[in-house]
Amino acid sequence: MRKTLFFIIAVFSGLFFTFCSEPGGQPGIREIAVSRTVEIPLQVYAAEGAALDPQALTATAGAEDELPQGPASFDVLPDGGFVVSDPLRERLVYYDSMGKFIREEALGVAAGSVRFVEGEARFEMLYGEEVFRVNASRQLEPLENQSLRQETPARRLGGNRGIVTRSAPARGAPDTLQIQWESDTETLVSLQNLGADAQGNTYVALEVSSGGEPIQVKKIIRKYDSAGNLTARIEDISLDHFALPIDQFRVREGRVYQMAVQQSKVVIYLWDTN
Repeated sequence: MRKTLFFIIAVFSGLFFTFCSEPGGQPGIREIAVSRTVEIPLQVYAAEGAALDPQALTATAGAEDELPQGPASFDVLPDGGFVVSDPLRERLVYYDSMGKFIREEALGVAAGSVRFVEGEARFEMLYGEEVFRVNASRQLEPLENQSLRQETPARRLGGNRGIVTRSAPARGAPDTLQIQWESDTETLVSLQNLGADAQGNTYVALEVSSGGEPIQVKKIIRKYDSAGNLTARIEDISLDHFALPIDQFRVREGRVYQMAVQQSKVVIYLWDTN
């Protein structure tokens, strides 16, 4: 009788765990912790003509009816360093992989989204869709009919389901990923496709909410292989934003980067999913 009772309890406990746990807790799905952080100093732009440190990035303090503004975007350089758009000072700023200042490029215009492509920086105007490249002579050249924004749609279908269109599906793989958030207490509120790597892995950012007052929101990044299997997840995503950038995440060779603009510094987080 005791053996029978123990068996029944074990079975129901297993069913309860399977029903209530999110898929990231299942065997074979790796939990990725932050590998390292890079800190870059941030200064508050006080007034026109005020002395500013060229090695620090720039933000406004904000006001009652105006949110703070700061660095808009970043990208990862081939050597592991970073380029950051600093629109308040109309420039791009380069740092090495440890956050040490390398140089700045004066643009004369406010840059929004920035990408480092084929050995050169390309950026989109902060308040417009025009795209420019910075050539070898560090001069700006317009790029007609080009966009820095990849068309990789992701949308919520209702409830805790969503769908993501692959940016570069592997041969024989499906063109879309079905996203399911398994939880009785949290609701999927948004999806963002972060793109794919050369191996056909797709990276998806999910925002989930537990509701209540105040509303609690957390962000999770999932990694799916070329066959659509969930293989890894990141949960320690920073939501500490003094100013929210246009481009918060980048994916390079299995590494996920996040730029968080805090009150006195910009922090770049790195997770290695390889």
